[in-house]
Amino acid sequence: MKIQFITFIIILTLINGCSSGNSTINTNDKNNIQYIGKQIYTVDISNFAFNPSELTIKIGDTITWINQDSVQHTITFDSGLDSGILSKGQNYPHTFDKAGAYTYHCKIHPSMKGKVIVK
Repeated sequence: MKIQFITFIIILTLINGCSSGNSTINTNDKNNIQYIGKQIYTVDISNFAFNPSELTIKIGDTITWINQDSVQHTITFDSGLDSGILSKGQNYPHTFDKAGAYTYHCKIHPSMKGKVIVK
């Protein structure tokens, strides 16, 4: 259900981008799709790690974390933002609207750590 929702959002965004006359799409890199100057990145959660563990993005970009492990995980930012518990196959998207360095971890497995740098 969540993957269908993400697919719907991506298609809707692409349709809106095409109607504005600004429809550049870059699918050369499987970890991002570029549209209307914004990008969507994917972080896989697998083998008790965030992959990639560090990303540098721009203001307005979105990262979607997808739990590929058979155990539950969270994306818990040191600032307090929390995804809640994600089971296998579930995802958590977040759009970053402010520049800064955002560190995060899994609340269930604190040794799992990641960082997002927003420029």
